[in-house]
Amino acid sequence: MRTRTAVSAVVAGVLFLLVAVAAFYTASVDQDATAQQAAASVAEVDPLTASIEAAQLRLEDVPGDYTTWAQLGSAYVEQARVTADPSYYDRAEGALQESLALRPDGNDAALTGQGALANARHDFAAAADLSGQALAINAYNATAWGVLTDARTQLGDYAGATDALQEMLALRPGLASFTRASYDAELHGDLAGARSALEQALGTTQGGSGEAYCRTYLGALAFAAGDLEEASAQYDAGLDAVPGDTSLLLGRARVLAAQGRSIRRCGPSRPW
Repeated sequence: MRTRTAVSAVVAGVLFLLVAVAAFYTASVDQDATAQQAAASVAEVDPLTASIEAAQLRLEDVPGDYTTWAQLGSAYVEQARVTADPSYYDRAEGALQESLALRPDGNDAALTGQGALANARHDFAAAADLSGQALAINAYNATAWGVLTDARTQLGDYAGATDALQEMLALRPGLASFTRASYDAELHGDLAGARSALEQALGTTQGGSGEAYCRTYLGALAFAAGDLEEASAQYDAGLDAVPGDTSLLLGRARVLAAQGRSIRRCGPSRPW
């Protein structure tokens, strides 16, 4: 069960930073026609690739932009998870260090990114320390509270994790905070609360990795409760939104096995 929080630290926790990359780029980049066309073509690929390429475009024009360096580093942390390519951790570290070199003091964004990287590398004590440093600079940094929540959970400090989560929820209720609230409730045996929080999280997203994540764990909760019909419905809905998602496919396969049904191919969109 503890692996769910490790996933949350990378998936949900980084989402705020990825959104910030694209938003910052849109607000700051010169209104040059070529740059606009490049950004538009990037956005058609996928949000993560778009956020990385948008940050890279921004840094070509403004290499001293320490905020975008921090956001790029955080995006690389997520890219490492998506691709299972650990070389992105080194890229993340380099980008975050560049941000701190440009702005060594008061740079809570880079410290938060370093905390997320430490969580991804399972150095939870370092993640707690780095997020704490970020919060000492900016106590209103919701993402840093999320990084601290994940680190404390993995360190076994469940009361401290709940306290950090409440700060995050108060500052920015949304996908990243609701998914963490779900896991926090599950850790305390409140499965109804866990489902409710995931449903709230689902209501904040449409398609993409956010919906896949919510549907995966809503299905898992239903499966654990023995409600195979509901689990199947969640996995099917997730696969309609994100075809081919491996976590959803695995969940669907488990439901089929529990129902005593064979997995077979019956069409191009479903491998059963």
